[in-house]
Amino acid sequence: MTQIDQGCNGGLMEQAMSTVVAAGGLLSEADYPYRGVGGTCQFYKDKVAGFISSWECLPQSDEKNMAAYVSTHGPLSIAINAGPMQFYLGGVANPLFCSPSGLDHGVAIVGYGTEGSKDYWIIKNSWGTGWGEKGYYRIVRGHGKCGLELSELLPQLGT
Repeated sequence: MTQIDQGCNGGLMEQAMSTVVAAGGLLSEADYPYRGVGGTCQFYKDKVAGFISSWECLPQSDEKNMAAYVSTHGPLSIAINAGPMQFYLGGVANPLFCSPSGLDHGVAIVGYGTEGSKDYWIIKNSWGTGWGEKGYYRIVRGHGKCGLELSELLPQLGT
């Protein structure tokens, strides 16, 4: 398979989605775990665990509409400024300094909730289960933190 962007070292979400569609699917984390080291991407067609049949860019939205979309349609791929994520250990993050113009990492919003009086997003990250809350990040919802509402993609998951 041809490498697009920087392969396993990162790239643009639009090109990643197109690559997954062209490749014919995704492997499960159990079959292809995150290692956190450089190398060549691997793909084993016989181990495809799911696929994306298509994807679309959504118009920029507010977080209330994003929550309604996630609730109705499922995960939403977004870009986020990942600076504060480097130091995340758990809980609901509310970074003081996180420029929305510094979008540099792709993640998936997989849900949302409320803890006490804090509304939050549940974000699945790609850094493995040893990071954050078993691979997930919770960040305050409704405040446009770290630019998370500025770039949205919805993968149409295959069955």
